[in-house]
Amino acid sequence: MDYSHRFQAYPEQEGLEEACEYHLDHHRQLYNHVLHDYENAPEDDKPTRYDQNQKVKDWRSRWPEWKQLSSTAMQATVR
Repeated sequence: MDYSHRFQAYPEQEGLEEACEYHLDHHRQLYNHVLHDYENAPEDDKPTRYDQNQKVKDWRSRWPEWKQLSSTAMQATVR
């Protein structure tokens, strides 16, 4: 049997709640951007998940606020 570790988060700690909201908001923006990119692509040339993961680096340089997000977390959001 596999066990997973669970850690309790204490959002009442100073600044933690704002940091969580910041990251959730920016991951929401990323998800919406990926969805917009996919839906506006031509029907015969839809980007794959791999293609959009490759764009993460370019998007991070285009939008500086996304530089604070982890690349791994951003790629998980793209999935």
